[in-house]
Order: sequence, then structure tokens, then C-alpha cells
Amino acid sequence: CQDRINLMTEDALTMMPILEKVDVIHGHSVHLSLAAIIASIMLNKPCVLTLHVPWPVTPSGACPLVCDGCTDEKCRDCKVNKHGDLQYLVAYMRALAGMADAIITPSNFERKQLLTYVPKILPERIHVIPNWVDTKRFSKDVDPSLFKKKYNLSGADKVCTYVGRIFPTKGIEDLLEAAPKIKERIENFKLVLAGRIEDEKYHEYLCSLIDELGIAELVVFTGNIPYQEVPMAYVASDVFVLPSLIEAQGIVLLEALASGVPVVTTRAGGTVEVIKDGVNGLVVDPKNPNQLAAAILRLLQDAT
Repeated sequence: CQDRINLMTEDALTMMPILEKVDVIHGHSVHLSLAAIIASIMLNKPCVLTLHVPWPVTPSGACPLVCDGCTDEKCRDCKVNKHGDLQYLVAYMRALAGMADAIITPSNFERKQLLTYVPKILPERIHVIPNWVDTKRFSKDVDPSLFKKKYNLSGADKVCTYVGRIFPTKGIEDLLEAAPKIKERIENFKLVLAGRIEDEKYHEYLCSLIDELGIAELVVFTGNIPYQEVPMAYVASDVFVLPSLIEAQGIVLLEALASGVPVVTTRAGGTVEVIKDGVNGLVVDPKNPNQLAAAILRLLQDAT
């Protein structure tokens, strides 16, 4: 954590000659927000932060995604959620949000979260501007053949894809637990997990769960994919799934919709502002592999 803070401070100092010429400093993302705040203080310029952190804690600071005080070695919540330093992240973002002159959030859900977790912030300082996607980049006209060849996906495969960070709040374990139920009904089912590993212990847990469930032949872990392959990942899919426990909005949902791919997601904060159940996708409860499996099967079978 200290290394990251040092790096962000260095970033702010490096950018100082450029930032001296601007009127407003805008920090976008968790990591660059601190650099923006430091620069705004040093240069006495207003600072705007764009925050899309889903604040996975209660107002008291407790994290419901972490199973505290549990001694059960088989407890899934312990295995999954103690690996993410969520409480530290929230404390860090609280401090930054309190120092910004204005804040942009991508959803009304995120705005309500900010007002709850940063009680000193004035409501008029928070502005909701939803994320958008480049529909020229993300389109059903994208050719997915390179992606399919690279990851050995045949034309006969029924492909369900997750695109995003490999991180505890993403609920990937629920998608893995849904996979055997789908395989029972669809023999040529494949599950693609595309994204960078941000929590190595969580990744190790997912790998052990794959072995435990006996689904290694179904799952393709791509790791971080090149920028130009991301649109291909969507179009190579028959269904896109975002099984998160909580989301500020879920920009991958917009990318999937723009790519013409049927979507399943969870009721996880800002996701329901993008996906309306039964209208432009299917929405299920978080932490519910049975509902996930049923929704994915419905869309895969509708497509046949």
C-alpha cells in the first residue's frame, strides 16, 4: 500500500509542469485520484474525481463481504472474501472523496452510497454521469475468429463469457458452481473467464474450486487479454455474464449490449440501472448459482 502511495505521489510531481497550465484537475480511478488530490492542493486548483467504487461496507465500516470471526475452514466466504483488502480501500476512498471539490459517479446507486459513507459530503457536489461505450469499437460486426482460434473455441461450442477483473467482489465462484448444472443440459458448454488477476489468492481459490467441481475441461482462463481482443471476446460469446456481488454500474454490461450479446447479471447495486430484467437481459440474485444456471440455460436454449 505504501509503495502505491509513493508511486502516486511521484506521478503527481511528474505531471506538475503540465497541470500548472490547466484550470481543473480531474482524477479518474482509485489509483490516480490521490495524485489528482495532491496536485490540486499543491497548485491550489479545483479537483474533480470520478469514482466508481461500490463501497462494499456498512456505514459503520464493517464489510459484509468478509466473514469475520469464523473458524470453519470450509467456509466459502472466508476463502473468497478475506483476500481482498476492501475495508482499507473504502477508508482510502472516503478520505479522497471528502477532499474533492466535485465528484462524478456513474449511477444513482453510487451517488447514494457516497452520501451514506461520506456523511460530510454535500449532495450538490455529486453529479451522476453514466458511463458510455464506443459503439464503433464494440459492435456485433467484430470478427471473433482470432479470439476463438487462440482459445480453442469451436463453432459448435456454446460459450458463456465473463470479462472483468479476477477479484472477490466479482462473484466468479458462483458462475463456476453454476457450470456443472449447465453442462448437464448442454454438452458443448464452455466458460471463458477473461481479465487480469488482481487478487492472486482469490485466483488460487477459483482454480481449486474448478478442480473440486471437475470442470477443468469447460473453463478457459485467458488472463489479461490485449486491448484489440476485448471486443472479440464479447462477439465470440453466446451469453455474457456478470455475477458480481456489488457494482457501481458495470461498464462491461454496456460493452456486451453494444456487441449484441445476451446478458445475465445480478442485482448488485448499479447493474439494475443498466439491465432491466426481461427487457434487455436477465437479472438474478447475487450468490445464487442455481438462478445463474437457469438464466444462462434459458438464453442458450433460446438461441438454438
